[in-house]
Amino acid sequence: MDTRQETANKSFDKLVFEVDQQSKSYTNCKFNSCKFIESLMQNAKFSECEFNSCMLSNLSLEKARFTQVSFKGCKLSALKFYQLDSLLLSFHFEDCVLIGCSFSGLQITKTNFINCQIKECDFIETNLASSNFQASNLKGSKFHHCNLRMVNFLEATNLQIDPLNNDLKKAVFDSVNAINLLHYLDITIK
Repeated sequence: MDTRQETANKSFDKLVFEVDQQSKSYTNCKFNSCKFIESLMQNAKFSECEFNSCMLSNLSLEKARFTQVSFKGCKLSALKFYQLDSLLLSFHFEDCVLIGCSFSGLQITKTNFINCQIKECDFIETNLASSNFQASNLKGSKFHHCNLRMVNFLEATNLQIDPLNNDLKKAVFDSVNAINLLHYLDITIK
């Protein structure tokens, strides 16, 4: 029997969620300028929710479910997205700051990271096929053994991707990032 506390079609403004959010369910909810700090979110469910100008930091996400969730103008730090329930996992990031987050091992194809600051994040053995990193700063972020087929990296900055350890077939780069890929091939261009 599911004992999940369900909330639907509600808007939350400027609240601080420091307490237990375990096994709670939110459907079609909006979180505006809210803070989620060190919250326990195991088995929580967020479906068709929007996070606008929120702060999410050091959350316990084991088996939480994010389905069609968007983050706009949010700051997300030290989140272990790989702990999420991978069933129907889908999210969208726009104008966000992501620091020290890990997406390792996830199947997150067609994910948008538009105009984001993605610093020191891990994408290890992540399937990002057909995702979009347009105009994002990827300073210090690691891509290792990733599926990056058809990923859009136009206008991305601080991109460091080893083409020998990642699948880049049909990925889109601007000329500066394309030249930076050659660094890993240990060749000299004159």
